[in-house]
Amino acid sequence: MDLQVASILDILSIPCARRTDLTVQHLLDLTQHIRFFAGLSRPVHAACCRAMKCADYASGEVIFRYGAVADSFCIILRGQVSVGIPTWTTVLASNAFKATAMVTPGRRLSQALLHPDRSRRKSVRASTLLSEDSLPTMVLNEVNLLGAGTSFGELGLLKGEKRSATITCKEPTTLAVLEKSDFDLILKDYQAKLLNDKINFLRSVPAFSTWTISAMSKCSYYFFERTYYKGDLVYREGEAASEVYVIREGEFKVRVR
Repeated sequence: MDLQVASILDILSIPCARRTDLTVQHLLDLTQHIRFFAGLSRPVHAACCRAMKCADYASGEVIFRYGAVADSFCIILRGQVSVGIPTWTTVLASNAFKATAMVTPGRRLSQALLHPDRSRRKSVRASTLLSEDSLPTMVLNEVNLLGAGTSFGELGLLKGEKRSATITCKEPTTLAVLEKSDFDLILKDYQAKLLNDKINFLRSVPAFSTWTISAMSKCSYYFFERTYYKGDLVYREGEAASEVYVIREGEFKVRVR
């Protein structure tokens, strides 16, 4: 383990009520170069250092699941986590027909199923698909990977909603954690501004201009910032396309053979 991270964990293991001003100052100095804290004002950073707790997770362990109550905000000190957004595959079996439907969370389902004699289509409501004859299976789609210095968990706290993603450790991971009450007091306004700035930028892109703020905030999990410097290669012609880029600042040169 990195010596600096070990020192941070030593301080975070001290109960919050027993941390002295000198201890908080030392923790602030140790964490000031971590990406998340670098964007905070010094008083807000110090308040985080006084309230944060530590949590360790093993590789493959779930930190929280989609639909759980949002009760904490997390900053990754070391390790990496996967952000999984669920879809459901529902198989409806009967003597007459068998069909499969993909369901988007929160969306009302109306699915046309093919009649066995292929002479007509039959409309089936979501309530029918989720009957005792249905076999719903949730599938997690990995939409992002988060590493040291990044954070997660703010969306449910800001919106007062349940978790909109499942967070799973890709490797042993250590978190600095703020409980909901501390997050509301220290970081809520700051995180709300970051989210609003991100949503407003994305909605300025023609492809997202008609999206609602609610839909865009949930979609924000799919986007992350990546910085390139002059001369960096983004991708090569002929490589498999796995990402879509929205340029926030700067210019890129496109070369075609």
